[in-house]
Amino acid sequence: MKKNRSTIILILIFLVGLSVMLYPTVSDYVNQRHQSRALASYDETVNEMSDADYTAYFEAAVAICRPGSIIVVDNVVRRGAIAHPEDDHKDTVGSRRVIEAAAHDPRVIATVLQTVGRRGHDGMLIATVL
Repeated sequence: MKKNRSTIILILIFLVGLSVMLYPTVSDYVNQRHQSRALASYDETVNEMSDADYTAYFEAAVAICRPGSIIVVDNVVRRGAIAHPEDDHKDTVGSRRVIEAAAHDPRVIATVLQTVGRRGHDGMLIATVL
């Protein structure tokens, strides 16, 4: 009986030690699965997003961000098309709307930066949540 008890205790100690050793590996695996699902969901949402919906996404981002957060809206300059009022393409109109929404929203301070690169010029709206 005493021999059985000591064997059971040794087996329990072994299992506890094994559990402690395996915990980081198992928890990393579970976290990676969760993160990859979250990233895949985010990628699907971004890919389905049309430029005309920028204002709604900007409003949603401002609503959930804490003060000091930075919101970046890419591709708003449209190769300079936002400067031409006669350009009424839906993407250009969407870019103008999000810029106007950021300009009139008292919860943010925003600016538009033009970028120049290999593919020509475009730009992004950068807003800081107050």
